[in-house]
Amino acid sequence: MEVFLGDLKFGLRGLRKNLTFTITAIATLALGIGANSAIFTVVNAVLLQPLPYPDADRMVSIGRSGAGGVQEPIFTFWEQNNPGFRDLTACTGQVAMNLNTGERAQVVSGIAASRNYFRLFGASPIIGRTYNATEDSPGGARAVVISYGLWQRSLKGSPYILGKTVMLGGAPYAIVGVLSPSFKPYPRADIWIPLQANANSTNQAATLNVYAHLARGMTLSQATARMQLLNQRYAETRSALFGVHDLQVAKCRSKSRAQSALL
Repeated sequence: MEVFLGDLKFGLRGLRKNLTFTITAIATLALGIGANSAIFTVVNAVLLQPLPYPDADRMVSIGRSGAGGVQEPIFTFWEQNNPGFRDLTACTGQVAMNLNTGERAQVVSGIAASRNYFRLFGASPIIGRTYNATEDSPGGARAVVISYGLWQRSLKGSPYILGKTVMLGGAPYAIVGVLSPSFKPYPRADIWIPLQANANSTNQAATLNVYAHLARGMTLSQATARMQLLNQRYAETRSALFGVHDLQVAKCRSKSRAQSALL
């Protein structure tokens, strides 16, 4: 113990004699500790925290290998010939929309999503409902589901808003439901409107992100193989207008991946 104390005193005297070195060493240690703490925080958020959605361990994204989104006709073909996925859904990315509630106009974040979006992501309305299959069909009624925050901010939490008509991008939409404040939307949004995916669309933009739950007992390799066969059928039975690419079925693993295509 005496030897240790002697070494400690000798070391402290040396540090006092060279204050520049001492300050640099302490700063380096502090930065190192801070960096390690920051890295752990990022790793914890990126890799360790589960997605805040039902059956997150079986949530997958389905898209072109290395390219992301798909076109409307391809998604509708997948819907009609679903090879075993649960809650298969598609949605656009977040877009800015002009909303006029009758009292004031504002810009809000919105997405167009197919009806299964709400079940897949566990989004439950606290009043009203989400839109139905008829409203989510081409030419269906214009329905809109709004977030709890928007309901409170722009509509004063009125319990009489169901059926109220608001203007979105100059078109009338009827409010059918308000989502729970506990829901963590993906992508971040204030409003949701029916995707109304059209099997006969000639729009070649690959703008849809597709998600689903793996069925019990289905593996990623099985899911990918089934989707490849389904795409081959699409190529054989549909117009060659839309290119069919290799597909990837990938697991949705973390919050950060959810925020960048959910994968």
